[in-house]
Amino acid sequence: MESPPNQSRIRVLYIDDSRFDRELVRDALELETGGFIVTEASSRAQFEASLDRLETAFDLVLTDFNILGFTGLHVLHAVRGRNANLPVIVVTGTGSEEIAVAAMKAGASDYVIKTPQHIRRLPNTIHNVLLRHRAVLESARAAAQVREARERLELALNAGHMVAFDWDVRTGAIVWSDGYERIYGLKAGESDGSYNSVTRTIDPDDLAAVERAIEISRKDRSIFEHEYRVIWPDKSIHWVVGRGRFEYDPNDAATRMVGVVMDVTPRREAEQVTRNLQSQLAHVLRVNLLSQIASGLAHEINQPLSAISNFVGAALRLQEDEKLSTDQGREILREIASQAHRAGEIVRRLRDFIRGKPTETVATDMNAMISDALGLLTHELSHSRVKASLQAGARLPKLRVDAVQIQQVLVNLIQNAIDAMQEVPPERRRLMISTVPSIGQVIIRVSDTGKGIPPDELTRVFDSFYSTKNHGLGMGLNISRSIIESHGGSLTASNAPDGGAVFEFVLPIEENDAA
Repeated sequence: MESPPNQSRIRVLYIDDSRFDRELVRDALELETGGFIVTEASSRAQFEASLDRLETAFDLVLTDFNILGFTGLHVLHAVRGRNANLPVIVVTGTGSEEIAVAAMKAGASDYVIKTPQHIRRLPNTIHNVLLRHRAVLESARAAAQVREARERLELALNAGHMVAFDWDVRTGAIVWSDGYERIYGLKAGESDGSYNSVTRTIDPDDLAAVERAIEISRKDRSIFEHEYRVIWPDKSIHWVVGRGRFEYDPNDAATRMVGVVMDVTPRREAEQVTRNLQSQLAHVLRVNLLSQIASGLAHEINQPLSAISNFVGAALRLQEDEKLSTDQGREILREIASQAHRAGEIVRRLRDFIRGKPTETVATDMNAMISDALGLLTHELSHSRVKASLQAGARLPKLRVDAVQIQQVLVNLIQNAIDAMQEVPPERRRLMISTVPSIGQVIIRVSDTGKGIPPDELTRVFDSFYSTKNHGLGMGLNISRSIIESHGGSLTASNAPDGGAVFEFVLPIEENDAA
């Protein structure tokens, strides 16, 4: 006869008040040498004394159905009260179906009839019962692990404001984890959760992009990830991000998508608050920067106004002397108009730069913006004897940016470059700005011929409140980098091989920009 599957001896508690039956069972079990350790209990007292050891001392209980003073059913109930998982086999001296049914209903794992033929098969019966018992325990353990994993998943999903989904692509049915209605602002049972019902909640302005992203994911077998707006029944707008992957059949047809949907409205609202605060701080810094260049702007405005005054005075004198011809008058008026336009441009640049209106992105000519920024700083450049040049990239696409914020970055970088060159001889003071179109982006580079940035300070120049200037706030570069990053770009600092600092920022080209 085969040994037990786990190669260890099976510990059996056997309850029977018949010496003859005990010897019959003992002989059957001893045929399997070393396979069993049998502890016998021939009375109720001996059985009850063994109950305290049920948890650790026995692998299985074998009990006669009819025992003097009590029955096998009493044994079953007592064992179940101490160890609900311990297998119990009932041995009966009769083949009564009623006794077998009663034993099995009471929780017996199996029953054996007391005939020599059946008793000889008792070892096999015990092994089979233990195998089934282990299978049941493993199944229960696996089910418990699945249940615990599901509970942990639900906790994680709830903590992350997420729901999981399993979308049957062919039928459109979606199986959701608990709480999906919360993401879409629905009441329980208000929606069937199908693909069609979900798409009806998506903002119409975002729906086409969502479906396009799904189709790209399906064709490319890539991860789907897209952030979009959903409209709740109360008409409020909420932001969610969907992420998932498709599964395919042997014919490479997409059959289902599994993934999660996360409510990112709080993050979006926090980002908006941050953008508002950043915009306010940027406005304060623009005002501070303006205070530094105010005298230069006054000088710039005074020049065309003085010219206008001179032209008007000349015209009046010629008129008084009756020497003002029509051609002279026309020429003087042209000059007055030109100088008025020049003054107006200075005021326009000043107004555009200082205004604190909310963020608004518009298609912007970067080369023209750089020219405007240089125009704002004409007096500073001239006074500091800095020669500025713009190397404008050919066929540069317009970029969709907040023109005021990007111009603030440019003015800040130009002003920093002017300040950085004060310690070098005037003939070496060069400010170079270049715009270079690249794949999917435009690179704007601002270089100077100053002494450069000390290597140990390169990683700190963008830190808040860090400045190399005695009068600096230490926020200009920090805000500039935040502005560029909010546009999806990056701002970096380095030193040129020939000396001087190089600040380079990159702005992405959107599809509409490239067109």
